[in-house]
Amino acid sequence: MFLYYINVPLNEEGIREFEAYDEKMAHVKTYELFDEDYALLRKNGGLFDLFDKELGTFIDFCEEERIELDQLDHAILLVQKYLRKSLDERESKACELILESLNTAKTSGTFWEIDIMLE
Repeated sequence: MFLYYINVPLNEEGIREFEAYDEKMAHVKTYELFDEDYALLRKNGGLFDLFDKELGTFIDFCEEERIELDQLDHAILLVQKYLRKSLDERESKACELILESLNTAKTSGTFWEIDIMLE
């Protein structure tokens, strides 16, 4: 089984905690995706496919991928544009979670990172 975590440090302390693999990570907000969410976002032509093409990421199994502060505005615009498509309810909710996490990173002035790992 795979685990899908999106981590957003909330400040400089959160960056330190995240990079030091601190167990508590009190200053890091973590969002979780589920298998179905990931499949919808990862599908051919899906949001993560768009991220890979536009942002140079490689969001895939057993990978860690980061969207840096200077890329967040572009990533947010990509999600907003993607949400205008006719999506089913589950895919829309998954995209909204991605949008929320990206906005948190922007507000925090940090970065957005997705970690996909085996349990």
